[in-house]
Amino acid sequence: MFWSGQEHCGPEGRRVLGRIWPSDPAAVARAKARVFDLHHKGMLTALVDVQPGGIQAVPDAIDYMLRGRHIGKVVVDLRSGRGS
Repeated sequence: MFWSGQEHCGPEGRRVLGRIWPSDPAAVARAKARVFDLHHKGMLTALVDVQPGGIQAVPDAIDYMLRGRHIGKVVVDLRSGRGS
C-alpha cells in the first residue's frame, strides 16, 4: 500500500492513505541493496510485529506504534479482517 499509493476506506469514514516516498528511485535501490546485503551477511535482523484485525485495525495499530510498545515494523494483517 505504501509504495503503490493506494487508499483504503474503513468503518466510520476513516481513510488510510498510502504515500509514495522517496521520489529518487536510484537512492531507494542503493539503500535497498545495502539493507539486503547486511541482512544476507547476518548483520541485520528484521523484526516484525504483526497486528491482526484487517483494515479496521489500522487506527489501533498506529496508536500502538505511537505508544512505542512495538518491536520492529508494525504490520497490520489485512487478511485477518475479511468477512468480519
